Amino acid sequence: MSKNNLSGPVQCLPSVQYLHLSENRLNGTFPFPLSSGTDIYTMDLRQNQFSGILPDLMHKSFPKLKVLLLEGNMFEGLIPNYICHLRYLRLLDLSHNKFSGQLPSCLSNMGIDGDLYSFLYMDDTSLYMNETYGYDIGAVVGSSSVPAFFIGPDQEEFMTKSRQDKYKGNILSYMSGLDFSSNQLEGYIPKSIGDMKWLRALNFSNNCFHGPIPDSLSHLSNLESLDLSHNNLTGQIPQELVELHSLEVFTVAYNNLSGPTLGRNGQFITFDESSYAGNPYLCGPPLLKSCFDAPLIPQPEEDEDDSNLGNLALFSFSVLCYLIGFWTSLVVLYFKRSWRWSWFSAVDRLADILMVRSALCMRRFNRTD
Repeated sequence: MSKNNLSGPVQCLPSVQYLHLSENRLNGTFPFPLSSGTDIYTMDLRQNQFSGILPDLMHKSFPKLKVLLLEGNMFEGLIPNYICHLRYLRLLDLSHNKFSGQLPSCLSNMGIDGDLYSFLYMDDTSLYMNETYGYDIGAVVGSSSVPAFFIGPDQEEFMTKSRQDKYKGNILSYMSGLDFSSNQLEGYIPKSIGDMKWLRALNFSNNCFHGPIPDSLSHLSNLESLDLSHNNLTGQIPQELVELHSLEVFTVAYNNLSGPTLGRNGQFITFDESSYAGNPYLCGPPLLKSCFDAPLIPQPEEDEDDSNLGNLALFSFSVLCYLIGFWTSLVVLYFKRSWRWSWFSAVDRLADILMVRSALCMRRFNRTD
């Protein structure tokens, strides 16, 4: 039922295995099935007007979910920790929504049982791009069953390698990826992402992630596309990333990274300067800036007024310490008679020594003349 003109909220989901409602005008909150524990494998709600937060009990309502595509809606709030319990989910697209906050640290638990899954197929009849206008979606998905002509072969679209590709048949069994781009996510990229060795595409672009790029990403040996551009990432690019031998798309553009690029090592010889653009403190090939003459990262300039106040405070403290020491010495000498005689005797001896040495120096000077 994708690419039609269906509108209205989805009250509850029918008993289907593959639900495709993308590119319509559907709205409301995230739809739930009529009963928990349904056998929905694929849910494609892209390019609609759904809003609200993702439910906390998704793993109980959709225990066998393998593909969840929510791109281009208005979902908001945190990505719930319960999404980590979707053990078969290996294709997740939350891009172009309003999700905020940090990524769940348990994200690497997602999809751990989803390798080499197979999709079941029905006949080739569907309502894909049938231009069904004015149809009340509630009349269809509000019932417990759906006519056979609403169920078609499973075909998924997912943004990877900087393009929107369609996956169908056996190739879909091997495709996996996370796309969290164009949201308001922040915080550090979890190191545990490196444990998701089944990933083939990873897109965290256009968010507010900060901190270093975790070197654990080098463990994603199957990764073909990595996009970390347009964030606030800092530090150096982990040189371990050169171990990603399957990488075909790579960009860390428009961050605050510094130090050497990944150079011309291995497959990185195919990536040009656009992969590193917008990071003024990166150096090395393919950039023209050499790491040998790269300027140091400038420190923030100290405000002149703050500097003057600091000097005045230091001077005042020094004068105060001198006065306290001087007057303390006088008071001690006044009340301690024995100390006072000792101090004067020491001063007299010092004066005598200086006078004798001065006389000797004068005598030697006269002899040389």
